[in-house]
Amino acid sequence: GHLLRNPFYYGMMRVKGELYEGCHPPLVSKKLFDRVQEVLEKKAKPVKKGEIKFMFRGFMKCGECGASVTAEIQKGHIYYRCTKKIVKCSQKFLREDALLSQINKAILKIFIDDETKDKMINRLSELCDGESKASSSLSRQASERLRELDERIERLIDLYVAKEITQEEYQKKKAKLLNNKKELQERLGEIEKTNGGWLEPARAFVTTCNEAGSVAWQGNPSAKRDFLKIFSSNFILKDRSFLFKRAYPYELVAKIDPTVDWLPVPQIQRIFASAKLRFPVYMRYTRQGLAILEGDIPHNIKTDKRITRKLLKQAKPIIRRPSPLLEALRYAEVLNEPSVVSKTQVGKRFGITRARVCQMLNLLELDDRIKSYLSAIKNPKEHNFFTERKLRNIAVINDKHEQLRKFGELLQDMRTD
Repeated sequence: GHLLRNPFYYGMMRVKGELYEGCHPPLVSKKLFDRVQEVLEKKAKPVKKGEIKFMFRGFMKCGECGASVTAEIQKGHIYYRCTKKIVKCSQKFLREDALLSQINKAILKIFIDDETKDKMINRLSELCDGESKASSSLSRQASERLRELDERIERLIDLYVAKEITQEEYQKKKAKLLNNKKELQERLGEIEKTNGGWLEPARAFVTTCNEAGSVAWQGNPSAKRDFLKIFSSNFILKDRSFLFKRAYPYELVAKIDPTVDWLPVPQIQRIFASAKLRFPVYMRYTRQGLAILEGDIPHNIKTDKRITRKLLKQAKPIIRRPSPLLEALRYAEVLNEPSVVSKTQVGKRFGITRARVCQMLNLLELDDRIKSYLSAIKNPKEHNFFTERKLRNIAVINDKHEQLRKFGELLQDMRTD
């Protein structure tokens, strides 16, 4: 079954979970390959009615003893634990919702938005076009040189036939010309092989990072598992933490901290409502020190409350407040931690009330289409329009059709505003 699923047969190659176009001729057509996959799916072992699929069973290894991690149901919840078949280790169980929360966080680490994706792909295409022009020029030069070498070999043969050079001279010069020809042919082959060959893998990398947002938001554990295999490996469960190793290019993306921006100007009057900061933020010096506040700057701020350049250099970075949906997801992740047993604890950690935590968690009940739309918003003005209060009012509507209707009204109001 594994051999029949190998994309090698229709001209593609899978490397670390990513598909690349192969240099070999396809053995079968893509249409025939797809038909084989359909037959294999039908013959696959069917899931019995009422049977629960444990998507991450056998997916991870125990970080202490190296045994496989299995799953079981207790009190209506799915738990993952070490099988302890190698040695009786001290690792404890982890609930699936807590595991999924960690997986979502791991996936979102490599997320890049649509605007960044488009800019990167356009830039890659520009680089590829420039490389193609340079490669075409080199290819022409190499082809002309090959033609010249062929002509010189022909003239050399004529000289030898006419007995104008000795056999020793003929063999020596011919060997030199043939070696030069071989080197040129190899160089020409490398040019043709590498010309633009990196573009598709690079595009696939950028597209994968862009798709991370939708995969993290959707509730399909199978999709999350398959997506993890694309950019990471060595999945381990240790001390109720999900650990793994990212592939090199994805690790670079994950190291970028998208939540911190340093204050770029030394005046308090500046409002930071750029694409990086989701909505207006201003700074003010208070008795407690430097404060970062939300909203537009009040008109009644006194001159002595201005921030000097010296104070500015000592300022801490602005922590950008995420969109309401991302904020809700952050609270949900903390709530799923083993040490957190109540929403009150979540509120204390973030310095907010329990009621606020409950209201924000309601946003996770929004229809998936609404969440997808909100996640795709790039214009800060559009983002500002969707206040948390309006979103929370929509979130508590049980009827999904009514939810979408109310959300549509908000969209219409925004367009006519």
